[in-house]
Amino acid sequence: MPKSTARGGIKTTITLPEDAVSALRELSELRNVSFAEVVRRALTMDKYLTDVRKDGCRILIEDPEKLVKEIVIF
Repeated sequence: MPKSTARGGIKTTITLPEDAVSALRELSELRNVSFAEVVRRALTMDKYLTDVRKDGCRILIEDPEKLVKEIVIF
């Protein structure tokens, strides 16, 4: 059962595959933020992308050669 922390957050435990943990550690080091902050940012981004897709928006990225690709989120 999640527990509230002194700062108003809720402490929780999750089990992740090793490759996911490695990716989170790499992002943590690259961005100079905590592991937990990387998880919070990933959740925020996933929620945002899910919401805009639900609203009918398309999510596009442009590569360095100006090729535009659509990101499909299920």
